[in-house]
Amino acid sequence: MATTEISDDNVRLLADHLERRPFMRLQDMYKARHQGAWGPGYQVTDKDRAWRSFQGEWNQADKLSGDPVIEILSSRFVRVNLGPYKRKNFNAGDLFSAWLSGTISRPDGEVVMVQLYQALVAGVHQKHIPFDLGEVEEFEEKMRDLRYPSLSHSDPYIQQYRPHYRVVLQAVLPIPVEPNIY
Repeated sequence: MATTEISDDNVRLLADHLERRPFMRLQDMYKARHQGAWGPGYQVTDKDRAWRSFQGEWNQADKLSGDPVIEILSSRFVRVNLGPYKRKNFNAGDLFSAWLSGTISRPDGEVVMVQLYQALVAGVHQKHIPFDLGEVEEFEEKMRDLRYPSLSHSDPYIQQYRPHYRVVLQAVLPIPVEPNIY
C-alpha cells in the first residue's frame, strides 16, 4: 500500500491507519472515523472518577510501544498513545486536562463522519484500503440507522495492539501536533 500516491488527505489518513495496523477490521476503521468526527464521544460527569480511570490506563500503557505519540484522526482530533507519550516524559495531568476539554457534544459530527465515510469508499475504490465495498456499505448503513453509535475495538485489534490512548482536540493538545515524529 503506497500511501504516498494518495491525493485525498482523508483517504491517506485512513490508509495510513490501516498500514500501521494491518489487523484493523472494519469496526476499528469505523471507530477511528467516529473519534475523528465526535472526539472522545461522551461527556465526563465525574472528574475524579475519570482521573482514576485515566491513571489506571496510564499505568498499564507500554512505554516500549512502537506506536507514534500522535495519530491524526481528522482535522480536529488526534489520538495520543499513552505509552509513547509517557516515554517522552510528557505530563499526564496536561494530557488529562486536554482530553477532558474535548469531552463535549459535537453537533457537526455527522458531517465529518460522512466525509470520512466518503474517503473510506474512495480508498476502497482506489485499492488503497483493502476492504470489501459491499461490506463497507452494509456496515455504514447499519451504523447510520443506529445513529452512529460509539463502538469498541475488535477483539483482534485489542489482542494485537493493546491500545491505550486518549482522543484529544488538536487545538488544546499540550504538545505540538506533528504525527509520527516522536
